[in-house]
Amino acid sequence: MKRVHLCDLRDGQLTDKDYYGSGGELLLSRSTMLTTVHLLALKRRGVTNLYVKESGDSEELDRLLNEGVGATSFLPFEDLEEQVFSVDEMKNIGFGEDGLLKLLDSWAVNEVEARIEKGIHGDKPNGSPLSAKLQDKGTSVRSECYKNKIVDNYIGSKEVLLSLLNKLHQGSKVDFGTIEKTTQVFIDHFIHDRNIVLNLSMIKPKAGDYVAHHSFNVALLSMAIATSLGYSEKQVWEVVMCGMLHDCGMFLVPREVLEKNGRYTKEELFEIHKHPVSGLHILEGVKRLPEAVLIGVYQSHERENGKGYPKLRKGRLIHNYAKIVQVADIFDALCSPRPFRKRYIPYKAIEMMLGMVRHGFISQTHTKGLLKFVSLFPVGSLVELNTGQFAKVIQSNGSSFAKPVVRILYDKGNRILPADQQKVENLADTISLRIVRAHGFDLPDFSYMDGF
Repeated sequence: MKRVHLCDLRDGQLTDKDYYGSGGELLLSRSTMLTTVHLLALKRRGVTNLYVKESGDSEELDRLLNEGVGATSFLPFEDLEEQVFSVDEMKNIGFGEDGLLKLLDSWAVNEVEARIEKGIHGDKPNGSPLSAKLQDKGTSVRSECYKNKIVDNYIGSKEVLLSLLNKLHQGSKVDFGTIEKTTQVFIDHFIHDRNIVLNLSMIKPKAGDYVAHHSFNVALLSMAIATSLGYSEKQVWEVVMCGMLHDCGMFLVPREVLEKNGRYTKEELFEIHKHPVSGLHILEGVKRLPEAVLIGVYQSHERENGKGYPKLRKGRLIHNYAKIVQVADIFDALCSPRPFRKRYIPYKAIEMMLGMVRHGFISQTHTKGLLKFVSLFPVGSLVELNTGQFAKVIQSNGSSFAKPVVRILYDKGNRILPADQQKVENLADTISLRIVRAHGFDLPDFSYMDGF
């Protein structure tokens, strides 16, 4: 959304809010396509500015809102074979809709769907909340050695996850203990210093590293959402597993589809829609993996309004773990560069997600869970203050989504300040400082660990 002067508006732009006259009558509704008639009428009424949708945002939002393909016909449960497809079988199962139908018409999917039809249980907060264990570590106690160790652990854990995903993709046996240990590392770091962990999710993926990097960040963000909603440590542990593994089937999607620069064809979309089903078949071979994780991975791309995939499920028939992963998945995807677009700055990603909530696309409750720990200006992002200085968001402020804790890093001339001149400000405690706009990561001498 951007504010545009009436003189600069043009036919075809879309309004991004409702506009009312002095008597309360509706003049223009949200998403109205402007014409010359509209512009002349607004001018007569003395309107000087309008908020309109930015074209790139609108296209991306439309792409996400309409990513589902219409329902296909499925075989009745009693006709299904008792079957879990192996990785090699899935690689040769067929392209597009035919391949997706074969995956869906299987015992593995039948079993999960039957459990969902009976009612989803155990996906609401239960037990002592993990949030009670969280510790706040101030910037003054984070030495360079400590920060380097955190980065090394981040890189090491991501490499372990990449190795794990590669083994699953190759059809190799994966020990549940490896998944368990990797998950616990995530949680331990988060308990001891959640803000520096959330900051790491802002790091860009390297070329060819997207799936593993994305899965890692989705796990971090899912952990934050589940914790903010009051889930216990055991439940958060399961949610983190869902985040880590939610895209394990993506390795079976042809590279030319994954890296396509442009809109997918219908058949290519079916290839994308295969991956949560492929993930279910892959993970059925991991012994001791909790059932909630299987369902969470399988449903991670369903949507509140029934326009997701693979089964077009709506709200109450979607596991809450999947709803958490959905929110984390979309946020990180928007903040990451893709073949067909540049990355969005975190604030813009949050703004677009609030639009998705209004469309009934994702859960309002779980999006609020993200905002509680990440904030409207997410931890790790850069903002411009009303003083002309630039600051790094280093901590959220609960329900004060627009007033996080920041560390002022740059002066008015975009020069980085010496460490002894950098100042931490809680924007909820001051009326003289406020954020005037979000900023990208393109300031000189910027490092992702600055401010912490």
